[in-house]
Amino acid sequence: GALGVWGDTNIGTFYGAIRTICEKITSDTTATFLVCTPLGRYNSTDQNRKTNSEGVPINELGFTLRDYCDAIVKTCHFYGVPVLDLNYDLGWNKYNIHNFSNDGLHPSTAGNIPLAKLICNEIKRYVWYKLNILE
Repeated sequence: GALGVWGDTNIGTFYGAIRTICEKITSDTTATFLVCTPLGRYNSTDQNRKTNSEGVPINELGFTLRDYCDAIVKTCHFYGVPVLDLNYDLGWNKYNIHNFSNDGLHPSTAGNIPLAKLICNEIKRYVWYKLNILE
């Protein structure tokens, strides 16, 4: 579906669907979630797509993967849902992806190490935060 815009309530748009998910997550106070954005993609399929004026691959609607990741991050921040921006925070790009992936998409053994460290550190940070505010 369409990306939509900030504030969409239509679940037929990406913004609307993420908003609905965040509202559901925050309505259950016993649950703990960590939302993660998708990893960057630098495989032949994505590199053969049309690109925007900056040379970044776009989908058939004209949006980049980063556009969708920004929607996830912005919406989660608004609702106070913990979010880890793997797409940005790992620092993987088309120039260094070969160090972390054999196919430009799935992490290799070498890629799993920084990925696991980033996720574990975020979970520890969040748990530490929760423990301290509950004291």
